[in-house]
Amino acid sequence: MAPNTIILYHNPRCSKSRAALALLQVRDIKTKVIPYLTEPLSREQIQTLIRQLGITSARAMMRTNEPEYQTLDLAHADEEKLIGAW
Repeated sequence: MAPNTIILYHNPRCSKSRAALALLQVRDIKTKVIPYLTEPLSREQIQTLIRQLGITSARAMMRTNEPEYQTLDLAHADEEKLIGAW
């Protein structure tokens, strides 16, 4: 990957993700788009992202209002289950 390339973990169904991609394109910023719904991240990639973002839980990266979150009963899940749900 070229230096100064932004990685965008993209969900085309998400308006904020689409807006972020559009903004990067308009500003002609080098971007590597990873469609994480069709190219799931590995456990190691998720753990790396958690560290890089300085957050304490994968839950902070989850869309907790999505039906899948409810269906998988993730509201009280431990970190291992949260990461496995990706």
